[in-house]
Amino acid sequence: MRDDKSLMAHLKKKDERALNRVIEKYTSFVSYVVTTVIGQALPREDREEVVADTFLALWNHAHSLNETAFPTLKPYLGQTARNLSRNKLRDCNKVVTLEFDECMVSPEMPMDEQFLREEVRNALKETIMELSPPEQHCFLSYYYFGKNIREIAEASGISQATVKSRLARGRKKLKVLLERKGIRDDYEDF
Repeated sequence: MRDDKSLMAHLKKKDERALNRVIEKYTSFVSYVVTTVIGQALPREDREEVVADTFLALWNHAHSLNETAFPTLKPYLGQTARNLSRNKLRDCNKVVTLEFDECMVSPEMPMDEQFLREEVRNALKETIMELSPPEQHCFLSYYYFGKNIREIAEASGISQATVKSRLARGRKKLKVLLERKGIRDDYEDF
């Protein structure tokens, strides 16, 4: 704790050596928090970016650190890492949603077919978001972004068998959930 108070004082003075000591001391902890929140839903590079952003946030806001609320750096870093992880997950879902919308409706299509396709697309999009984050990641990577099983496994840090299993479970869940929403197999080409 005494060491953290000294580090905080040096951080407030924008001492880069203090930041390097904080990074050295807390990288494993911050990585653990980020991985706990994000899991395997996002690739390793995204998780590493959140870890780096956590330390950048500390650097940028060191002048306003409240030593009463955060007598050590660990709770501040943990809270920041959790919030940034959640933001990253939310932002990635927004990007996928926007890209997903843009590819589904064609202006040349008859209006009733466009309407039907849009309804199916909305139901599919909502239903995909009901899958667990790891299943969403595998499902969207494979079916939407066109990555193969090996690429998904490498990017996620899981085995190819796990990717196949998540895809199979995701397909089964999607089918059940879509049928509950009134979407049956006769719309497969959409």
